[in-house]
Amino acid sequence: MTTPHEIVRLKITLDDVKPTVMRRVEVSVSITLDTLHEIIQAIMPWENSHLHAFYLRLIDGPRWAPPSPFGDDFNFGIKARDSMRTTVAEALAEPNFKALRYNYDFGDDWRHTIKVERQFFGGPPGRVPEAD
Repeated sequence: MTTPHEIVRLKITLDDVKPTVMRRVEVSVSITLDTLHEIIQAIMPWENSHLHAFYLRLIDGPRWAPPSPFGDDFNFGIKARDSMRTTVAEALAEPNFKALRYNYDFGDDWRHTIKVERQFFGGPPGRVPEAD
């Protein structure tokens, strides 16, 4: 018997652009934020050639990014948790979670809002969820 795992449907919207650019994706909550970054890169489609970070609020609150080979100063002195070790489930479990933010390319500042539209249980990991 297989154990069902939790899946979330995410609505990812590129902020401050007209017309609205939005994608929906269903992912296991067990993937890391780094894997979610790779998924966003593919579906937007970005080129995965710039720095990125996830956060809950722009000014305060937790922030996640891959470790910088240049140390914390390369991230403008902002302390970040390791996005390569943090799962989507852990980010969603943060107190007062409303939406996850994703910033790609700190120079051009492409900001995205990621909202959970639905949470459900699917089949074994690696299997594509069935449509409603």
